[in-house]
This record gives sequence, structure tokens and C-alpha cells, in this order.
Amino acid sequence: HEGVWYRDDREFPKSLRPDQKHVVFFGDSFTFAQGVNEVKDRFSNRVRDVLERETNGQVIVSNVADAGTDLRWIKNLSAKMFENGHKIDTMVYVLCLNDIETYHQRHETYYQDLSRHNPKFFLFHDTYFFNWVYFRLRQFTVPAVNGYYSFVQDYYSGDPWRLMSQEIEDVHLDCQKHRADFRVVIFPFLHNLGPSYPFRETHHEIVKFCESKGIRVLDLEPVLSPSAEKGLTVNRFDAHPNELAHKLAADAMLKKLLTDFATNGNPQ
Repeated sequence: HEGVWYRDDREFPKSLRPDQKHVVFFGDSFTFAQGVNEVKDRFSNRVRDVLERETNGQVIVSNVADAGTDLRWIKNLSAKMFENGHKIDTMVYVLCLNDIETYHQRHETYYQDLSRHNPKFFLFHDTYFFNWVYFRLRQFTVPAVNGYYSFVQDYYSGDPWRLMSQEIEDVHLDCQKHRADFRVVIFPFLHNLGPSYPFRETHHEIVKFCESKGIRVLDLEPVLSPSAEKGLTVNRFDAHPNELAHKLAADAMLKKLLTDFATNGNPQ
């Protein structure tokens, strides 16, 4: 797809045998595995290694993701892939809670407002290390940044969630139209996992919606929370999942989301 970059250690399959099943993960930087050095450590590649080995290559797993994307991007891209004849048997949408921000009008000006805080001094503006330090300090002082996660939580109780849930259903229906299965994985915000995790009810709301529509869904919050103290983020300033988080996510997907792919070369 012209203008779209993917991260993988092999080409996206342009053709498959009739007996092969194709599982495709769609998502943003969590699915892209930003901050993870080796692509083999990414959850989709871990899932691929197991399913392709256990089914003797009858299940093929691909990753279609890019940093900064959202459900609208995924909806449009998957539709184009179907139209262009790409074989997708199971589409897995990896949902990050901040995907909802594009469904609120505030998002249109949010990053423009943040740009007003760009440093003017050349050393902070043009030198990577000083620029990095500058913005790490600013994230604690700019209200729009400091309150980011609270307003994302508010979105799930209003119109943004109504709009986003409708688009989830739209993708589901498009998959059904093309005889593809549609599934959802929910990634939590990793930086504040624990007993007082503030988005637990939000997760429950998403799960409830998916189940009401007959969409198979896996919530990773209960899977990842018990290991929160081990450290699941790339670093203290980067809340993307690290290698351990990707491993735990892959194990859960194999045990709870993709269990219908039988082993011994007989995928169902």
C-alpha cells in the first residue's frame, strides 16, 4: 500500500493457498512495537511462531500497524485490502484506550495547542537530548498533557464512545461481508496498572459492547496487572509495552483468543 510503512521481518503475503488461514493484526504503535528493538519479540511475531509451527504453515500471521494510527485508519485500510483481494480470515483489532481521542472535536486542536509549548531556544529545539529533557519536564506542568488520561476516560462515557463503538461495529460488519472473522484485543495503559487502575470500568464497558455484538474479545488488563511490579513499559518515560508485556500478551492471545486454531496441521 503506497505511503504506508510496516515493520516486519518478512513481506506481507500477496497470495495464499486455499487451505491456509490468514490472521492479521491491525493496530497502532503498541502493535507496531515501538520501543522494542527486535521484531521477533513482538506479540504478533510470537503468536506467528507458535501457530505457524503447530499448524505446519497452514495458519499465517501478519502484522499491519503503524505508530500514530487509529480505528479510522484501520477501518479504511482493511476495507481497501478486502477490495484489493487480500485474503484475511481473521482480523484482530488491537485497541488502545486512546484510540477514542479522534472521536472528540477537541482532538482537532489538541496537538495544535500543545505546539504552542515548543521550545524557542535553539539548544532545546535542535538538540535531541535537550529536547527530550525539555518535554519530559513540560509533561508535568502543561495541564493539557498532565490531564491527558483523565479526559480520555471521560470520552468513554459520552458521544466519542458512541461514535467509536459504531465504527467497531462497522468493521465487524465489513468483515462479515467478506467472510472474515473479527476479534478485538484491549491493551491497558501500562504506566498505572495495579489495584487502583482507573480504567478498569472502561475496559468492562468495551468488553460488554463487543460481547453484545458477537465479537470475540480479549481484555489484557487482568493478564498484565499481576506483573505490573515487574515493569511492563519500555522505560519510565515511554509507556509502550516492553518485551515482557509482549510475551504475556502473546501467551494470552494463544490461550484465550485464538484457541480455535487447532494444532497438528488442522486449523478450523
